[in-house]
Amino acid sequence: MRTDFFKWYTENAKKHDGLTSPANAAKMIGISTQHLNRIIEMGRINKYYFKKTPFIGLDEIYEEIQRRGAKEYTREFSEAVLAPIYPSPELNDWIEELQQKFSNVMGGATEEQRRDFFDQRLQEWKKTADPERVKLLAERTKKIALQEWKSI
Repeated sequence: MRTDFFKWYTENAKKHDGLTSPANAAKMIGISTQHLNRIIEMGRINKYYFKKTPFIGLDEIYEEIQRRGAKEYTREFSEAVLAPIYPSPELNDWIEELQQKFSNVMGGATEEQRRDFFDQRLQEWKKTADPERVKLLAERTKKIALQEWKSI
C-alpha cells in the first residue's frame, strides 16, 4: 500500500511540479476552500485522486495566482486609463460605488458594465456640475482623443 502511494505521488508530482491538499492550495491562493471548489467545478483547476484522497497540482496553483495578479493589474491599469477622461474627485467615488455594487459578483463587473456605469455617472454629473468644469473636461477629452494631451 505504501509503495503504491509513493509511486503514484512521485509520478504525479513530477507532472505537476508537486502536489498538495485542497486546503493548502486554497491557503496558497488566498481563498476559501469553498471558493476553490467553485474554481474546480468551473474547470480552471483539477483535482487528482489517490484512491479517495484529493490533491491539487502546484503548477495549477501558480497559474491561478498569476491569473489573479494579472486581473488585479488590469483593473488598476484600466482605472488609471479612465482617470483623465472623468472628473477627478468624482471618479474615486464612482470607482468605490462600482466596487460595492458588484462586490457579490464573482470577478466583479464586466468591462461593458464598467463602461456603462461610468458613462451613466458622467451624464448625471454633467447635468449638475459647474458648466466651466464640464467645458474643461470636454477640452481635455478632446485633446486626449487627438493625442495632444500629455499627463504630468
